[in-house]
Amino acid sequence: MVLGITALVAGIGALLAAYLTLKPAGSLFFIFATGAIGFLPNAAPTWQAGLIAAVSAALSVALGLAFKYVGEGIRGPVVPVPEHHGLTTGQVWAHAGRFFLATGVVGILGSLSGLSHSYWAMVAADTQAIPLMRHAANGGK
Repeated sequence: MVLGITALVAGIGALLAAYLTLKPAGSLFFIFATGAIGFLPNAAPTWQAGLIAAVSAALSVALGLAFKYVGEGIRGPVVPVPEHHGLTTGQVWAHAGRFFLATGVVGILGSLSGLSHSYWAMVAADTQAIPLMRHAANGGK
């Protein structure tokens, strides 16, 4: 069940990353978040996990805002990020499908081979799919 949900999250994460031009381009952190927590034998209660996630997110935003003014940061003009990496809607959905399929297949293979943390195989598939996305976005060049 965890592998299926992680593969689904990988596909949705890849879709969001491509659509919102997030970096890294794949669903790496989505897979880590879902797979690592899903494979825990004795996870924390839902309210504790939610509180920890909320506090972590708030701390990350606060540090980001603070270091925008205090840290080294980006100086000078910033090059705008191209919208959707120049991908069409069909290409974005195909991209999500590739991530779902690749991570799902290797997750199953990792589980069948006896890996204790088969989501690591899913992470490896994700990192290999990113160059394929760039290749497809460049028209196969």
